[in-house]
Amino acid sequence: MKRAVIIGASSGMGLELAHVLGRAGWAVGLAARRATELQALARNLPAGAALRTMDIADTATAAEALKELISDLGGMDLMIISAGADHFNPDPRATLDRAATQRIIDINVSGFCAMADTAYEHFAHQGRGHIAGISSIAGLRGSAEHPAYSASKAFVSNYLEGLRLKADKSGLAITVTDIRPGNVETPMSAGQPGRFWVAPARQAAEQIFGAIQKKKHIAYITRRWVLIARLLRVLPLSLLKKL
Repeated sequence: MKRAVIIGASSGMGLELAHVLGRAGWAVGLAARRATELQALARNLPAGAALRTMDIADTATAAEALKELISDLGGMDLMIISAGADHFNPDPRATLDRAATQRIIDINVSGFCAMADTAYEHFAHQGRGHIAGISSIAGLRGSAEHPAYSASKAFVSNYLEGLRLKADKSGLAITVTDIRPGNVETPMSAGQPGRFWVAPARQAAEQIFGAIQKKKHIAYITRRWVLIARLLRVLPLSLLKKL
């Protein structure tokens, strides 16, 4: 039986990925800050699950908790890092919230690295594995509405690419997949104005699992967002300011 650990499994895409993997016959390790939600999720999975509560912003404690979770699960073939934080403010004249920015960095950058590094070390030791990180199409350009979020997701994409290159140069059979969602209906993004092509979290999870099975390097979720990605790469700053 294949084994997967999902960081950020208590809601949104992480929760739906747990259901998708469970239905596909995977043993699942679940990690998030909220124990009650994890316990409820585990009760609804076909084969149950191993659980660990953690706040990945506390990097040292979270890394140790992850190692314990992997041990409880009996090993790991796939790591999915879905935990993330955002602070959206549509008013460009608003004062920057430094506390919110720091929280985003603690979770999306430092916490992400702690989870990705621990997974990489585990897979390097066993000689194989798969790391899938949830970045965002928002990481392709800066954003006035959530500058820290878009910057953190650019970091995630570049860090995943670095791990992929490191594995290739080391001759390790470690697959690294950068998942770049567009607009997905999740608690974190609820209420943000101006969104289009909004996909249900379950649909997004099914496409993410498909990309993982195909061992893709980069996957846009849903697939139509590859068109927006191509546009964003070439869009002049003068036009970006008007969006």
